[in-house]
Amino acid sequence: MKTTSNNSTINTRITRYISGEMTNIERLWFENIVTKNKKINRLVQEMKNDWTLTGKILDKKIDTTKAWSNLYQKLETDNLLPQNNAGTIRLLTQGYLRYAAIVTVMLIISGIAAYQYLNPRSVLLTNNSNQNTLITTLPDGSTIYLAKNSTLNYPKRFVGKTREVKLNGEAFFEIAKDANHPFTIDTKAASVKVLGTSFNLKSNSDRDFELKVVEGKVGINLNINTKENIIATAGDMVIANNRRLIKTNQKISSTIKNTMLRLQFQNEPFINIINILNKTYGSNIVIEGNNLKERRITVMFENDISSIINILSVSFNLEIKHEKDGTITLSEKHE
Repeated sequence: MKTTSNNSTINTRITRYISGEMTNIERLWFENIVTKNKKINRLVQEMKNDWTLTGKILDKKIDTTKAWSNLYQKLETDNLLPQNNAGTIRLLTQGYLRYAAIVTVMLIISGIAAYQYLNPRSVLLTNNSNQNTLITTLPDGSTIYLAKNSTLNYPKRFVGKTREVKLNGEAFFEIAKDANHPFTIDTKAASVKVLGTSFNLKSNSDRDFELKVVEGKVGINLNINTKENIIATAGDMVIANNRRLIKTNQKISSTIKNTMLRLQFQNEPFINIINILNKTYGSNIVIEGNNLKERRITVMFENDISSIINILSVSFNLEIKHEKDGTITLSEKHE
């Protein structure tokens, strides 16, 4: 009950903030909280988007008196109103129906917001470069290394019992573990289902399919032959050939991740980039300052950790501290 009450209070405050109903003191206090709390910051952004999309409905002035007056006249013309106390009925009808109109509009707005939440917008990530590997972090925390001439389609927010994306081309996947929400990748040749693992996947057509599993377990179902399915584990490579899936076990050496020439990020939160660098290079880079963590940047690096740190420092005016234990701390410089 306490959690529900807290959520209700937060939603109410966000609504008052977006609608401009807060006093200046309240607004400054709330903006300070939003800056420090990542979850509330995300809720504010989502509700702002929903507010913008539904604002067109609110911008249109609804003349409820005129609408229900027309309805009343129609009922009166068709002799559907009792003759006694007609004036009283007219007043009561218009009053009640005016409230009904308001409730109806609010239900429509709530319905639109609910639909938008359950049917989030789709994001299309495209890598048209020849040498760069485009890297992004999905809403569930999974990391995708997208190869050249490849596209990845995924929702802005995962809802429902599964996490589903679509791949055309080649990518390396590091899937965040979530036993209750399996991760599914749809390609033209086959569908791949995992819980939490890392693997390299390539598929450009309904007959082109290659999977290399680095960690974990992966299930594959062939589209052209739905009876053909297989389970692959670490060290397995699976290809599609003549309506069949063929599995071999070998040392996985070449993947998109370990053959990167350049790392590219598009409008990616700074904290996500640092987390990926730490996983890729085994480094321990730490960020100081919430504003810096949430800053979104577009950047490209050569595949060298020292060069990357120097570029970050110069490009974004950051101070670098090297600790004795190997930790590298990045913070904003203060004039």
